[in-house]
Amino acid sequence: MRDFIRFVMRGIWGGAIFMALIFTYNFGLRYGPLVLVSPLVLPYVVLPGGVVGLVLWFWTGRVDYVLGAPLRITIGSVVVFVIVVFFVIYQVATNPFTQIDHTGTKVMQEIPWIFVVSTAIGGLAGLLCPSKRLFTKASKVTFGERMFVYEKAESQAKQNREKSQAQIQNRDHI
Repeated sequence: MRDFIRFVMRGIWGGAIFMALIFTYNFGLRYGPLVLVSPLVLPYVVLPGGVVGLVLWFWTGRVDYVLGAPLRITIGSVVVFVIVVFFVIYQVATNPFTQIDHTGTKVMQEIPWIFVVSTAIGGLAGLLCPSKRLFTKASKVTFGERMFVYEKAESQAKQNREKSQAQIQNRDHI
């Protein structure tokens, strides 16, 4: 549970840092950071970084190697790109008075910007996430050691079985 919170919170901070910089650049130093506390803007700030942290937490629990920075940045960028595309599709589908120009040229101009912004948000969120889990429930005995103990127990059981069979046969002959 501690690792889950570490991954998700670091992902949230990574996504929020870039969004805070964007809002500060657009609205100025006085009002920019205040936009982040708006309940209408908060899901767009918190959700992408949190999902990046969740995906990386899940991934590090499934693999045995340490995730390097390029791989974490790539995973974060792809996850945020998918989220941003879903946000845009949701906005276009639910807005009855759409203000988005649907011509091919306009859409093709916005796709690279979506990719750049999602790379910045997801890359920073992925970079801030840890590269491995600290608190794992790994067994202290390796697979080879367990197999050795199992085979030794099987051979001892076989010897005891043969010994008891031999004692029973010796009793029967007496």
